[in-house]
Amino acid sequence: MTNHEICRHLRELAQLDYDAVRAYRQAVEQVDLADIRDQLALFENDHSQHIQNLSQIIILLGGNAPEMKPDIDGVLLEGLTAMRSVTGTRGALGVMESSEKLTNKRYFEATQLHLPADIKAQIALNFRDEQRHLQYVQQKVAEKVWQMR
Repeated sequence: MTNHEICRHLRELAQLDYDAVRAYRQAVEQVDLADIRDQLALFENDHSQHIQNLSQIIILLGGNAPEMKPDIDGVLLEGLTAMRSVTGTRGALGVMESSEKLTNKRYFEATQLHLPADIKAQIALNFRDEQRHLQYVQQKVAEKVWQMR
């Protein structure tokens, strides 16, 4: 795989993380349970860190850092987050579960690419974060935390 192709894949992941940051930001505003809100804010920070580490790799490979702006998927996700978040914690967690399922799918696919070991290792680290995010959100949805007031 050429550096150009690797950069394209990494830019796609960075865009996905950017869209997740925006979705988390909206969800955090709607969650009324402090411990859930705090955890989602930490996940938002993880996604921001992913953008930074992927961007650094892209630059090292001779590419340009991705320009983070909403793409069509991000606009749709943001709109869905805004609509579902109106229902508070329940809606916000539902949207974040859908978002993290997509993110996990895309990161899993990236782990299957033939990439240099150091890049593959970074993607694997990011993917572990994504798995942790999804597990947490699914657990909170299963617990119906919004009913535990």
